[in-house]
Amino acid sequence: MRKKRTVRQRKKSFFSFLRRGDIAITLILGVVVLGAIILAGGIFPELDDSKVNKDIVGEIDTSSVPTNQNDKSLQIQKLKIKTCNDQAAIDFLIDTSGSMNFGGGVKLTNLKQAMQSFAANFNDKTVVGIRRFSGENKAGLPVTSRLVPINFYLNNKSNYNTAVNSLSIYGGTMTRNAFSNELTELSAAVANSNFNTYNFNLIFFTDGIPETSDNNMACPGGGTGNPFCIPDTRPGGVCRCFDSAQDPTTTTNGNIDIAAKIKALRSGGGKNVRIFSIVILDDAADGHFKDKVENMMKKIASDPATDYFFTTSATDFKNIFRDINQKICTTN
Repeated sequence: MRKKRTVRQRKKSFFSFLRRGDIAITLILGVVVLGAIILAGGIFPELDDSKVNKDIVGEIDTSSVPTNQNDKSLQIQKLKIKTCNDQAAIDFLIDTSGSMNFGGGVKLTNLKQAMQSFAANFNDKTVVGIRRFSGENKAGLPVTSRLVPINFYLNNKSNYNTAVNSLSIYGGTMTRNAFSNELTELSAAVANSNFNTYNFNLIFFTDGIPETSDNNMACPGGGTGNPFCIPDTRPGGVCRCFDSAQDPTTTTNGNIDIAAKIKALRSGGGKNVRIFSIVILDDAADGHFKDKVENMMKKIASDPATDYFFTTSATDFKNIFRDINQKICTTN
């Protein structure tokens, strides 16, 4: 009898243990957690990249990114550029004057390549436009013309590629005329409700001085020792002159600083239009005007320390445009 009572006591003790709710629940939860860890593949399972929510980060084109897994910085940089252009509006103002042909046309060739590379960062939501300018021409071609309207890249993709490939060289450099048109068009674009949240940027590219045939023929002040003019050694030439009337920053004779007016435009997002100015200067042809050109281009740029670019080599264009795109991305 004593033995049976011992068994009953053990059974009673066991069931009494199970009736202790806190301990029983703890054991059950432990079993469930252990099972979940095993099903998940361990405590630190590997992430399946195919299941990452790409709608949040955007698609990344990794075709040109090195496969070296240790170099993650390029992938991160490419991601930032891809996503930032969702809210970027970028208009190009491109000098196609006759001097772009100096050096066998290499400046125009490299410019086209740089603009095509720049476009690789656009997405359908990027707002893009292109305006070209030169000067008077015997064939009656316009001083400046809008090649690509300011619109979403989704609508402009084919226009952009065609316009860049068709850029051609002729005439003088009537910079102020071009900036006057830009002021009108950017004012309308910034006020457009479709682009209300966008940050607007103007990329201005030129290869030297604002120059017109009439001013060159007049050769104001003579061609020797004058900061505005130098003798033109080309056949039939008289002078090559910096035409102050075509400087978009000049305020003489009742003129307004057009570049300043453009920079004062503000989008619905509360940011002003940002102007990047790029100049390539041929020391042999335009070195005499370097100080005047640099002063003008720095005044045009939103920030002369960060948004002004000077070069003497067309091979620098791609790097300059890449730098500009990164700067645009830091503000979006």
